[in-house]
Amino acid sequence: MRPLLDVLDLHRRFTIGKGQRLHAVDQVSFDVMPGEAVGLVGESGCGKSTLVRMLTRVLDPSEGSIRFEDREIGYIPAARFARTPDRALVQMVFQDPTDSLNPRFSAFDCIADPLRRLKGPWKPPALKARVEELAEMVGLPGALLPRFPHQLSGGQKARVGIARALGPQPRLLILDEPTSALDVSVQAVVLKLLDDLRRRLGMSYLFVSHDLNVVRLLCERVVVMYLGKVVEIGPVTEVFDHPAHPYTRALLAAIPALGAGAGARVRLGGEPRSPINPSPDVCRFFGRCLEGQSRCETEMPELRQMSPGHRGACHFAEERS
Repeated sequence: MRPLLDVLDLHRRFTIGKGQRLHAVDQVSFDVMPGEAVGLVGESGCGKSTLVRMLTRVLDPSEGSIRFEDREIGYIPAARFARTPDRALVQMVFQDPTDSLNPRFSAFDCIADPLRRLKGPWKPPALKARVEELAEMVGLPGALLPRFPHQLSGGQKARVGIARALGPQPRLLILDEPTSALDVSVQAVVLKLLDDLRRRLGMSYLFVSHDLNVVRLLCERVVVMYLGKVVEIGPVTEVFDHPAHPYTRALLAAIPALGAGAGARVRLGGEPRSPINPSPDVCRFFGRCLEGQSRCETEMPELRQMSPGHRGACHFAEERS
């Protein structure tokens, strides 16, 4: 089976001054299979948002390949990609539903807008029927469709955002912390809805999250990023039970747990390395890593296979396994 999305050696560098380049995304490679949910995790500033902007083709990559359904889309300028048929097939659910919905649009118009732009032209009865179908699909009562975003609860706005993304019938849905702005009581309901929709509609998800418990529940594989690079990738059970990279272990140790499940926190020392003109010979985690040795300062570790489908970028991962 061919990947739905195949990312190879993707780079994004920003020029911030004379001779100064910020390496936001550096040689990132991974894929997403049809119907699969892949988690993308890492702390703020690791490059997740920049990567997502390139995958949704609102930002052009500096180098590398983005293949979608075996078609190269990375070389299509972002302004032109918006007018291609593939625009409808890659959609996004944003982090904050309040900020991502047009306050001048009713819930109906928020859902209808991408349909008009990407799937038109529509006759009014057909458009109304499709919007009502999408609202029902996400559990949004039809009586709320005439309301504006400020008249809806956080959970209702999240459902509008999901319905809007589903309208163009995407093959890949990118979810950027879709429940982080919601009350805890609502988060579980929305997450279950997203999981049910993926299974029912056969979509693929790239799920961006800081919450590793959510990734464990919803995703089959996970990609861990640190300072622009992928440091670990593999099946969720393998990565969670046998983390290959010290940064992944620190993230997992930070998951709240009670009783016998509670482990010792991993306290990282030092400061993150600068992403501006980083040395290609120094591990990005060197200086914070509790296991760092002289080799880490002279040789960048490459992703190596730990077990089938599980790769980690650490010189000493095999010694710990």
